Amino acid sequence: VLGNDRIKQQLQFFSRAIPRTVRSVLVVGCGSGQGAHHIAAAVSTRARILAVDISSENLRLAKSLFAHPRIEYRQVDVIEHPLSGEWEAIVLPDVYEHIPKTARTILHERFNRLLAPNGRILCEGLQNR
Repeated sequence: VLGNDRIKQQLQFFSRAIPRTVRSVLVVGCGSGQGAHHIAAAVSTRARILAVDISSENLRLAKSLFAHPRIEYRQVDVIEHPLSGEWEAIVLPDVYEHIPKTARTILHERFNRLLAPNGRILCEGLQNR
């Protein structure tokens, strides 16, 4: 679980890019939950975090390995099932490149509705895609 250089870089990115004052964070494609937990424990220590993933196995691991009282883990396909709320930060760790290009317009429209004024969307992991 720990010791992966790629994940260490990702956590450092979150620490730099997400303001400590953020009160709501949506993590799309949370995987094992390590990134969501890092945000809750070390970055935005007062934020409510909704961490979603399409994989029930990823969510089982996240709930087991990286539970936190301010993180809600939920199984959701964000293309098929719109989310609600207003989020100051929307984080896509190593996810955007897996969204089919034909579905990205839908995703962008949904994020436009979810993003708080002055909020930010963070796409981490994109490499020449």
